Amino acid sequence: MNDLEEEQYQKAVEFLAVIKDLPFTYPSVSLFSRKFRIGYTTAARIVERLEKEGYISEFVGGKPRQVLKTKLEGKPMKKFEVELSITKTFTTKVIVEGEFKDKSDLSIDKAAKYAADNMNHEHWDYNNTEFEINDVKELPANLSSDHIDLLRCGYSLDVIKDYSEEDARAELDAIASSL
Repeated sequence: MNDLEEEQYQKAVEFLAVIKDLPFTYPSVSLFSRKFRIGYTTAARIVERLEKEGYISEFVGGKPRQVLKTKLEGKPMKKFEVELSITKTFTTKVIVEGEFKDKSDLSIDKAAKYAADNMNHEHWDYNNTEFEINDVKELPANLSSDHIDLLRCGYSLDVIKDYSEEDARAELDAIASSL
């Protein structure tokens, strides 16, 4: 890989931490090609290297690849619920995690806007959307991935914070069975 491709590869590795827990967003050649505005062949080389280095799963039939690890794994992460006003449409919440100092850390704004801009937007026009942060709450460190998924489903922190892991899993199973 040349220097430019190496730079794009490093961006792709960092991007995996953003998409790892996003529903319906999977690492693929077309995703990296669109996201980083690079050619399909370059994106394919990046995906092959991500797979070879164990960041993403191998391609199996028509199933989407999974993020297996991120560059940030093993480091303690703080999670924040960020309420954003999407000025052209509506208010939404996203979950961001990273090595943030506290809720006033300016990089939370960037991470939240990035997560909101990269979520599934089938029902609203997200091109050139503008965001404004309304509120930031640090999430308790003991929340499981099932708790986080409930937050992503629209449950409030006040409702789910006292759920056991089993309660959170049962609630997700109930949601899935109702679909």
